[in-house]
Amino acid sequence: MSFLVDPQELKNGLVIFRRADVKHQNWYCRVKVPGTDKYKTISLKTPDINEAKNKAFDHDSDIRFRVKHEVPVFEKSFEEVAQEYGQFLKGTADAGQITLRRWKVVDGHIRLHLIPYMGGLQITHINEDKWRAYPVWRKQNGRSLDGTVKDGSIRAEMLTYRAIMNYAADKGYSRKAWTSGDGIRIRRRHCRLPAIGRPSGGMFSAHAKPLIVRVTTPPAYPARTGQ
Repeated sequence: MSFLVDPQELKNGLVIFRRADVKHQNWYCRVKVPGTDKYKTISLKTPDINEAKNKAFDHDSDIRFRVKHEVPVFEKSFEEVAQEYGQFLKGTADAGQITLRRWKVVDGHIRLHLIPYMGGLQITHINEDKWRAYPVWRKQNGRSLDGTVKDGSIRAEMLTYRAIMNYAADKGYSRKAWTSGDGIRIRRRHCRLPAIGRPSGGMFSAHAKPLIVRVTTPPAYPARTGQ
């Protein structure tokens, strides 16, 4: 790589260097991920070589710990994962596994609501508090003419939200699988979502009251039951 300046190998698979394509003099490190042919480049954010070496060894240890304990090494933002999930779902629609209309609905959830809410937040930093705060945020950012948003719309969006998180777990981007402990339970033919507003008086199909989202075709990466 021609932009590398003053490269120094600290150990096998660990190199520090400066970059010729930036104005500052800060150091970077390049760490080999154990058991793979992949490398991770990290900004050490210091021009001091001794501090840079210490930080490089710290990052090397951290990556080894992550690999040992199956923690993702290459973190992605929610936006990146959501877009990847959308493309995956588009592929299933093209293959006839789900309807194109279903993909368009989910794509709308992702582009218009979920990405604006989560944005660049790293997928591994999303917790239950962030998840449960979505309905309030969504109601405050309604897109209808009167500025309101239906509870059924929020529930459908949260189902997509949860499917993205399960997709992230299956891909190894996140350790957490969104099981029944997060307040959502998935059944064979119904997807029960958290109560928003007044409690439901019973079970309704998606064509009646959208307190329950009926699944006629099992969605890709559905929310997990934890069973």
